[in-house]
Amino acid sequence: MCGVGGVLNIRRNTSTSLGLLSLGFAMAHQLKSEDGSVEFRNRIVLERPKLAALLGAIAAEWGSLEVDIIEMYAAVMGYGYIRYPSAGDRGFIPAHPVALQVFDAIESRHHRMLLLAKLISWVFPDQAEEFRKEVEPAIRRAASGRNKFEHAAWGLCPKYSNALIHVPTFGHFVAYYESDFNKALDGIIEARNMVRKFERKMINSTSRKNPLAQGLPT
Repeated sequence: MCGVGGVLNIRRNTSTSLGLLSLGFAMAHQLKSEDGSVEFRNRIVLERPKLAALLGAIAAEWGSLEVDIIEMYAAVMGYGYIRYPSAGDRGFIPAHPVALQVFDAIESRHHRMLLLAKLISWVFPDQAEEFRKEVEPAIRRAASGRNKFEHAAWGLCPKYSNALIHVPTFGHFVAYYESDFNKALDGIIEARNMVRKFERKMINSTSRKNPLAQGLPT
C-alpha cells in the first residue's frame, strides 16, 4: 500500500455488488473488480463535502453523547453521596466533583458503562433494569455505528461520485453513501435522547428522601 497517497487496485475483490435499493437510493455495498481503482490521499474525504460534513457530525454528536454520559455518572454519584431529598423539585442533581475526573480517566467505553451501570443499580435500583435493557444497548449500538465511520480509512472511486470508499486492512472495499452516514448519526442522536430522558426520570424520582444519606446533616 502506498504511503500518503496513491491508487489501490480492487481486483482482489470479486464479490457481487448489492447495487441500489429499489426505492431509488443507494446503500452500502462491496465494489466489484470492474468498478476500477480506489484513490486515496491526504484530506480526500473533503472531495465529498456532504459526506465529510456527515463524518464531522457523527464525531460531534458522539462527543455530545459522551459528555451526557459523564454528566449522568457525576449526577448519580452526587446524589449517592450528597443529601438532596428535593432534587426532583429543583430540577437537577448536584454533580460529585470527583466523579468527572474519575470517569474521564477511564478510556475504555466498556469499563465506563460497567461503572455507570453498577452505580445506578446501587443508587437508583428502581431504574437499573431500564438502564440495562434499554439505555445501555442504545449506547452500544450508537458506538458500533460511530466506530465504523470514525475508525476507518477512506478513499474515492471515480465510478461512485456520491460515495466514500472504505479502505480496509483486510477484506473488501465498500462504498458508503449519505444514507449510511445518516443511519449512524441517527443512532447516536437516539441514544443521546434516551440518556437525557433517563436522567430526567432519575431526577424526578429524587423528591423522596435519599436512603443513602440517612442521618447526614442537611
